[in-house]
Amino acid sequence: AAVSYTATLDYNAPYNVTSPTIDGYTADKLVVSGNMPASNVIDTVVYRNDVHTLTIHYVYADNTTAHADYVSEYEFSEAYSVVSPNITGYTPNTATVSGTMGTEDVTMTVTYTINSYQVNIHYVADGTTAPEDYSQTYNYGVEYSVASPAVTGYTPDIATVNGTMGTEAVNVTVTYTVNQYNLTINYLYTDNTTAYATHTEQVNYNASYSVTSPTIEGYVASQDVVSGIMPAHDVTETVTYGTDVYT
Repeated sequence: AAVSYTATLDYNAPYNVTSPTIDGYTADKLVVSGNMPASNVIDTVVYRNDVHTLTIHYVYADNTTAHADYVSEYEFSEAYSVVSPNITGYTPNTATVSGTMGTEDVTMTVTYTINSYQVNIHYVADGTTAPEDYSQTYNYGVEYSVASPAVTGYTPDIATVNGTMGTEAVNVTVTYTVNQYNLTINYLYTDNTTAYATHTEQVNYNASYSVTSPTIEGYVASQDVVSGIMPAHDVTETVTYGTDVYT
């Protein structure tokens, strides 16, 4: 506090002493006054800490309210430390508002920015070249939908990777399995009547196939062997048997 004030006054003389200003404190008597009696006068002025208000506003980037304000009173020179509230999917620009209360109210604004996370898709395809991996950033709460790229002759185990972005990265593996297609071989006589039971089998895409035509006595097949590499669709072949010619 301030030093003592001392003065010598005549009996019945008026006195009026303004209490000195001390930053952060308020005197219980702003002025000590009166008329000097027939004795010494001793008066005491007590200084108490000023109280000020700490207000913290919590807002999103567009200045809309993110959380209820924090309002509390602190004495002059009192330390304060206020942890910013957790809001799922957002990060505050000030994790903790801290300091020491000065000689006036304190108002702070904490701004929350939306978090973003990665969607990572790894594509695997045995026997062929897989599509390039997918990696994209999405904001928290945003829906994502990623169609698996087409690979000729293969089918992905997940046609579309979709969901709503949470609070961590999304890692997905899409596996492509080779397709099988039907190989059908019809065996007919020249009049289109059946010469032999139809041959059917399933063959993987891009795999080779070779089927020997059955022998039918007295007839000659138009193809001794039906062969090829399976495309990305069913294959139907016809082997025609004509009458054998003898000399």
